[in-house]
Amino acid sequence: MLVFVRVRVAGLCIVLFVTSVAFAQRNPVPTKGLADTLTGDAKAAYVAARLLIDDGDFAGAEIKFKAAYDLSNDARLLWNMAACEKSQRHYARTEQLVREYLEKGGATLSDQDRADAKSLLDTIDSFTVKLTIDVSEPDAEIVIDDAPRW
Repeated sequence: MLVFVRVRVAGLCIVLFVTSVAFAQRNPVPTKGLADTLTGDAKAAYVAARLLIDDGDFAGAEIKFKAAYDLSNDARLLWNMAACEKSQRHYARTEQLVREYLEKGGATLSDQDRADAKSLLDTIDSFTVKLTIDVSEPDAEIVIDDAPRW
């Protein structure tokens, strides 16, 4: 009986492996990371941001990631910016950046990247609330987490 169970488990493992290989061939993962694709000032800003993260300076790192994004328009940098916001417990801003990442990522995102982003959105959902603000003053500015909102 034990031999039969091992054979069934081994067979299942083979089926899962073949299925995952076929799936990966249909959904290729980008082979180059940000450090390999960014150039010039965008790459310099990215490298500086990574150093700042290693030092625990998430606010400074986000500024550098934003500079790299502005120069390169590579949506994967939005994920890095979201990670910085999450580390500062700015969950509403994290959600906004992750949604933008999913929207603009296109072919640069793998299925796993998309799954990770959706998982993060599900995780932080309980840390945020939907808020409606009715303002009677014309041209009023609303600031949340030190960022203007409208």
